Amino acid sequence: MGKNGKKGLSKINLKKIDRSWLRPYFSPAFIYILFFVFVGLLLPLLFSIKASGLPLKDSAFIQVSPDQQNLIEREKEKIKKALQLGQYSQAIELCLQGLKVLPEDFELNFWLAQAYAFSGNWDRALEQIEYLNRKYPGNNDVLLLEARILSWKKNYLTAKEKYHLVLKNEPQNLEAKIGLAQIASWEGKYSEAISGFRHLLTDYPEKAELHYLLGLTYLWSGNYGQAKQSLKRATELDPNNQSYREAYRRSLSLFPNRFEIRSELAVETFSDGRENYLDRSLIAEAKIPPSRGSILLTWEETKRFGTKDTQLGLELYPHLWPQAYGHFYIKGSFKAHHFPQTSYHFELYQGIGRLFEFSGGFQKMNFKNNPVSIFLGSFGAYLGNYYGHFRWYYSPEKVGSTFSWVVHGRRYWRQQSYVFFAYGQGARAYETISWLDLLAHDSTIVQAGLDTYLWHHFRLRAQITKRKEENINRLTYALILGAAW
Repeated sequence: MGKNGKKGLSKINLKKIDRSWLRPYFSPAFIYILFFVFVGLLLPLLFSIKASGLPLKDSAFIQVSPDQQNLIEREKEKIKKALQLGQYSQAIELCLQGLKVLPEDFELNFWLAQAYAFSGNWDRALEQIEYLNRKYPGNNDVLLLEARILSWKKNYLTAKEKYHLVLKNEPQNLEAKIGLAQIASWEGKYSEAISGFRHLLTDYPEKAELHYLLGLTYLWSGNYGQAKQSLKRATELDPNNQSYREAYRRSLSLFPNRFEIRSELAVETFSDGRENYLDRSLIAEAKIPPSRGSILLTWEETKRFGTKDTQLGLELYPHLWPQAYGHFYIKGSFKAHHFPQTSYHFELYQGIGRLFEFSGGFQKMNFKNNPVSIFLGSFGAYLGNYYGHFRWYYSPEKVGSTFSWVVHGRRYWRQQSYVFFAYGQGARAYETISWLDLLAHDSTIVQAGLDTYLWHHFRLRAQITKRKEENINRLTYALILGAAW
C-alpha cells in the first residue's frame, strides 16, 4: 500500500493495461499503407526534380567558402574571355565545372547556353534555355538569346514572337528591334528590313552594328552603291572590328564597274569537213544609275559558208522591284543572210528569299519566211558558293526539237568569278544564230569554262562547247576579253 492508503504503481498488474488502441498503427496492413504512400508520393517527387535538371540538394544550403567564391569569380572571368575569343568548347567545360559548385547560378547557366549556341549546338542551347525560362520566367536576356537561336534555325515565326515578348517587357529594347529587322532581311523582305534599320539609325546614328547590318541588306537587295557606303561607315565607327573590315573589303570587289567594253571570238568546227564558222561580237555596257541595272549596245558578225552577216542590238537588264529584274532586247540585221531580220526577247526573273530564283519569258526570231516563237523559263538555287539552274525552251512551230532543256552549274571562288558546266538536249535559243541551228532533232550539248574579273578591271571568259547533232559533232571554242572601269 502507498502512504496515502492507495495501491502503489509498482503493484499494478501491467498485463492488465489496455493497449488495444495501438494495434491498428502497428498492424501489417498499416505498415503496408505507409510504404505505398512513401513510394507513391515521395519518390516521384524526387525523380521529377532529378529529371528537371535541378539539383537534389538545395543550393541555398550549399556552403561556399570565401576561397571557393574567389576561385569561381576567377573562372567566370575566364569564361567571359573564352566567349569573346570564340573558344566555346573551353567555355562549356568551365561552365560545367562551375555549376558543380553553384548549380543554380544564373550567369553560369546563361553562359553555358550561349556557348552551346555559338558553337552550333542549338538543340543543347535550347534545352538549357528551357531550364532558365522555368527558373527565371520573363527574363529578357534569356528571351533574346532564344529568339536569336530560333532565327538561326529559320523558325522565324516563333523567333518574332519572342522578340515581341521582349518589346512588351521593354518597348525600347534595341536588340529586339535589330532582331526583327534581321529576320525581315533573311526572309527576303529587303524593303522592310532597310526601313527598320534606317529608322533605328535616326536614334542611334553612331552605332556601327546598324550600319553594318544595313550594308549587308543593301548588298543582298542588289543596291551595291548604298551597301558600299553603309559598310564603309561601319568601319569608320569601329575600325578594329574584323567582320566589318572584311565585309567592306568584299563590297569593293562586289561593287560593279560603271562601264565595260568586251569583245568575243568564237570558232566552231565540224566533223563532216565543212568550213568552220567564225563569230565575232563587240559589246559596250553601262550601268543605269542609281543601281537600276544595265544597258548594252551589241554588234555581232558571223561568217558561214563564205558569207558574212552582221546584226545590231540593244539590251536591257533593269532592276524592277525587290529581288526582281528583267532581260529585254531587240536586234536586227540588214542583210539577214544568217541572222533573223528582227528578233526580240523579254524575260522576268524573280528571287524567292535568298536561295531561289525563277524566270519566264518569250522570244521571237523573224527569219526570212520562217518566223519562230519560243517560250522559255528557268528555276535556279544558290547553295553557298554553288549556283545551279534548269532552263527550258518550247517552240510551237515544228522545227527541230520542239522542247529543249539545259542544266547549268557554277562554282564561285569570289563574286563574279566562277567555273561552270552545262549539259542539255535540243536546240537552245541563246545559241541560235541561223535557221539551221534550230533544225537538229537529236542534239546533245556539253559545255565547260570559266568567267572571271582580273584585278577587278579585266574580264576573261573562256569556254568550250561540244554539240552532237545526229551523226555530226560540233566543237566550239570561245574567248571573251574585256575592260571595265
